[in-house]
Amino acid sequence: MEVNGITDKNYNKTVSLIGKVVSMPLVRVNRKEFLSRESSEVSDERLYKIIHEGPQSVYTPDELEMRANKLIKKNILETAGTSFLAGLPSNPVTASASAGADIIQYFGFAIHLAQQLCYLFGKDELFSENNKLTENGQEALIIYLGIMLGVSSANSGLMFVSRRFGGTAEKKIAKTAVTQTAWYPILKKVGNAIGIKITKQSTGKFLTKAIPVLGGIVSGGLTFISFKPMGMKLEKALKKGLESDPIIVEGEIM
Repeated sequence: MEVNGITDKNYNKTVSLIGKVVSMPLVRVNRKEFLSRESSEVSDERLYKIIHEGPQSVYTPDELEMRANKLIKKNILETAGTSFLAGLPSNPVTASASAGADIIQYFGFAIHLAQQLCYLFGKDELFSENNKLTENGQEALIIYLGIMLGVSSANSGLMFVSRRFGGTAEKKIAKTAVTQTAWYPILKKVGNAIGIKITKQSTGKFLTKAIPVLGGIVSGGLTFISFKPMGMKLEKALKKGLESDPIIVEGEIM
């Protein structure tokens, strides 16, 4: 299928990689456990509100921004250790033919961080009750990754992601097949752009050369210099959406 001149090849490559990465140990983030851990200092009443209505119902956008900054730094430091990387393929043979170990590590970290940031800024669970990535969750991760990687059209897609993860008024939108929505071309464009980056990465044109970290070889992309800007881009986009979306201001979880 072709949408505005964009074929499925690179888009499908993105979808396939996301599916592989989220099924791996330590990549998926449990929303309830994460929010409980990040807000352990609040009362039970406020924690209940955070989990059921979103952190934005308790914290201001500026407070969430400060928490996000700490979260980004914490993630980068933890990812440099062997505990996170041990849960990801270390041998390209164990990864898919089109996605080597460096790509899995790179996107594993990015998706792990994206989940934490989106939950911190009030987004709903990306996975179903049986721990499967939902269609809406897949769409959201494509947009989040697009923002982190600097895909220009990704920011405009964030509004549609929010609507599909909205409250009662948005249930009808969420049930609509994505191919029938006005934002499908945007989703395809972002997914296509990520797919192109995956291709460049697999041929060594996207990541810097490997460097030794804590006794192992980790992609040079897994560094503070590389990932801090990625995290900050998504943080700023989520905060902007939080401040500008009237539904969030009214206190409904997005």
